[in-house]
Amino acid sequence: MKVRLIQYLHQELGYEVIAFESSLLDCYLANSMIPDLSPTEIMEHIFFSDIWHTEEVLPLFEYIKDTSSSHSPLILTGFDIFSSGEGLEDGSIFFFSLLEGLDDHYASEIKTLEEIFESSSSLEEFLNKINTTIGFHESIQAYDELASYIAQNQQALRQENPAIPGLVEVADQFAWSRARSIEMIDNRASFDDWGDSLKDRDTAMAVNIQFLADELYPDKKIIVWAHNGHIAEKSWWSGSGVDNMGTYLDRYFSDDLFTIGLIGHRSADSYWSLENQLHLYGKPYLFVDLSSMGKSNDSSTTPTQILTASKEYDALIFLDKITSHHVLGNDG
Repeated sequence: MKVRLIQYLHQELGYEVIAFESSLLDCYLANSMIPDLSPTEIMEHIFFSDIWHTEEVLPLFEYIKDTSSSHSPLILTGFDIFSSGEGLEDGSIFFFSLLEGLDDHYASEIKTLEEIFESSSSLEEFLNKINTTIGFHESIQAYDELASYIAQNQQALRQENPAIPGLVEVADQFAWSRARSIEMIDNRASFDDWGDSLKDRDTAMAVNIQFLADELYPDKKIIVWAHNGHIAEKSWWSGSGVDNMGTYLDRYFSDDLFTIGLIGHRSADSYWSLENQLHLYGKPYLFVDLSSMGKSNDSSTTPTQILTASKEYDALIFLDKITSHHVLGNDG
């Protein structure tokens, strides 16, 4: 259903970019190499294997590849601060290749720092390596300084790397994202700071989407595919004082943002739940426009469930039946 919706938005409504909750760098590099990769290879390089690497999503990547050589390609990008797939290039190689023409010594320093990420198999191992080598706060500072260095040397770096438009800008944003990911990892290690951990990631992902819209693709309409909890325009954790990605995007883009939540019916839902009330219509699927709900002074006739949902989304897609996805290469 989402694949068909994206194709419609691309073909009929002029949307040109699909942005996934996946690595900013991995998606950017994959998009530049679409002609040389199969659809499944693209997915392997950019996706967490247990989320989108499925038979149901494969037709979208076949479509992306098919349109890549047309006058109107569907551009692939991402906005997460973490690596999310096998990657086309390790961060250590990426930064070293970018910087070595300007400063070989600095390029080697950043390569060593990146290798700490790549050699750590767990959160605890990463934190131990960071704290026993460069230091936690020092590593954040190092990546923030890297972002500043790239920004200050953009012209020279573009001359050294002319092949891929936007590469230097993405490198700058990726360095900034690395710093934010380390902050999140530290907060995530402490259960007491789970709220700060969520806020770190969602704030950074919102900033990355602003970067895509304002700098990388300023003249293009963007589709964002992410979890309901990230895109909701009112945070699911608002009671704890933690904003989410959608809250930030709603404030920033205002009426230029249209958010669609996806929900489905389950027999265990309470009778009065929104999902069950939509189930009573007896339709296999529904599109529920919430964009005008609760906007008038008199909302006494609007069900509470709809009013609540309208604070989070501009519309809902309701599926009465949802089946399990099929992971690519998994016959079970």
